[in-house]
Amino acid sequence: MLDRELKKIEGLEVLRNVSLATLTTFRIGGPARYLVLPGTVTALEKALLFFKEKELSFRILGQGSNLLVSEQGEEIVLSLRHMKGIQMTQGAVIIEAGCRLSRLIAWALSHSLAGTEGLCGIPASIGGALFMNAGTNSLSMGGLASRALLTGPGESHWVPVEKLGLGYRKSHLPPGQIVSAVEIPLDTRVPRERGDGQGPSSMGSALVPSSARSIRQRIRRIMGKRISTQPLGQPSPGCVFKNPTECPAGKLIEDCGLKGISVGDAAISEIHANFVINRGSAT
Repeated sequence: MLDRELKKIEGLEVLRNVSLATLTTFRIGGPARYLVLPGTVTALEKALLFFKEKELSFRILGQGSNLLVSEQGEEIVLSLRHMKGIQMTQGAVIIEAGCRLSRLIAWALSHSLAGTEGLCGIPASIGGALFMNAGTNSLSMGGLASRALLTGPGESHWVPVEKLGLGYRKSHLPPGQIVSAVEIPLDTRVPRERGDGQGPSSMGSALVPSSARSIRQRIRRIMGKRISTQPLGQPSPGCVFKNPTECPAGKLIEDCGLKGISVGDAAISEIHANFVINRGSAT
C-alpha cells in the first residue's frame, strides 16, 4: 500500500480519506485518498523524491484559501501545515511554509517587531502567500520577504525573491520546486516613527523594533476595516478575481447589480462583490 511505503519516511504523517472541505476556507471539496503531511524539510525532500521515482502526481495544500476543490476529491494531497516553525537568526527571521500568516503576525507582535501588519486578515500560509505573492494595497508577501527555500526531490536551496518572477498575485517558480520556508530581514536598529502615526518608516521591507502597543493599534485599525468591508466570517476562498488596472473587480461586479446573486448555496457576497461565499452546501 502507498501509505505503508510513505510511512517509512521519518517525520512524515500519512492519513487516508480526509475530507478536503474541512481543510479549505471555501468548505468545499471531496476526499483526499492520501493526505501526506511532512513535518520537516528533510521529510518533504524525501516525499518529493518518492513521488518522482514512482511517477505519482499530487496536489499541494497550504491553508486551503484560494482553492475550489472538486467534489470528486484528489488521490494524493501534500499538505505543509505541520511545517510551521518560526526561528529568529542574526539579521533575519525564517518561517516554515505551513505557518499561517496570522501566527507570524502574532509572533511578531509578541516580539515587538513591526512590519507584518499589512498582511492582517489574509487567510494564507507563508508558502502559499509567497507563491501567489498575496497582499493588500499596502504590502505584498514578496515585498516583505528576502529569500525563499525551494525544495525539490531530495534537495533544497535558498533563492532570492528577485529570482522568483513575482508579480501581481503570481510567481514563476522553477518546475518541481515547492516553497518550504521564507526568510524576512530583521533590522534591529531602533527606527524613527513616522509622523503620520502609521509606525516605523521602514515597515514593509523588514521586521523592525516597535512598541507592542503601536503594533496592536495598527492591527486593530486594519482588521476593523477588513471586518467592515469583507465577509470574513463566511466560508469563501478570498477575493475571486484579480483587479484590472482601471477599476477594482468588486466594483465592476457591484456595478452590474450582482451583489447577493446566488446559484444554489454559492453566492456573491452582499458585503464585498469580489467574494463568492458558501452559504452551507455549495459544490
